Amino acid sequence: MFLFILFILGSSFGSFLTALFYRLEHQESLVGFSHCDVCKHRLEVIDLVPIFSYLLNHGRCRYCHKTYSSFSFVNEVFLGTIFPLIFIETRSMLPLLIIVYLFYLSLEDMHKQMVSSIILHSLLLIVFIFALPFSRILILMPIYFFFYLLNYNYHFIGEADIDLFAILFLLIGNHILLIIFVASLFALFAYPFIKQISGKIPFIPFIYLSYLMFLCIKK
Repeated sequence: MFLFILFILGSSFGSFLTALFYRLEHQESLVGFSHCDVCKHRLEVIDLVPIFSYLLNHGRCRYCHKTYSSFSFVNEVFLGTIFPLIFIETRSMLPLLIIVYLFYLSLEDMHKQMVSSIILHSLLLIVFIFALPFSRILILMPIYFFFYLLNYNYHFIGEADIDLFAILFLLIGNHILLIIFVASLFALFAYPFIKQISGKIPFIPFIYLSYLMFLCIKK
């Protein structure tokens, strides 16, 4: 039963974060009722149930019958599936909170090749409050500034990527090396496909996938 609750929670986060990203991307107000993007009709509760509403309405608006993008549906299924799987492996709610942040950062990075500093800073605050061995700060600071200055001169990686690596190091320590290695492999394999669409590689989604794999195999 608890795993089913986690599935509902994960799919709800998938729906909420997708809607949040869409509204910010289109400079819409964060308050107010949800509506169809085509006919602007206000959506009822039955239209907003994650996964179920999409399947019930066959991926269409109930009012104008225009086809919805499956983007939100895929995100709902993905996080709905990931939440119970990660909890089974970790027996902790903190990793679920971390992957929610990484999920949203991945959305931003994929669509804009930049991320919100507010999200990064709030993620850092969570790590400080719930999971930080303070001894890691002494190790991190010189390494962080070295790579920050190196990247400032050569621009070999996004600044947000360095910040995120620093946050994950505070969270999981030396395992960050495994995350970097696996994320780099993912990016290398994906590069020929991404190159046809954009000249830049959004690296945070690969960091996200690598962190998910780490959570599943770290035992």
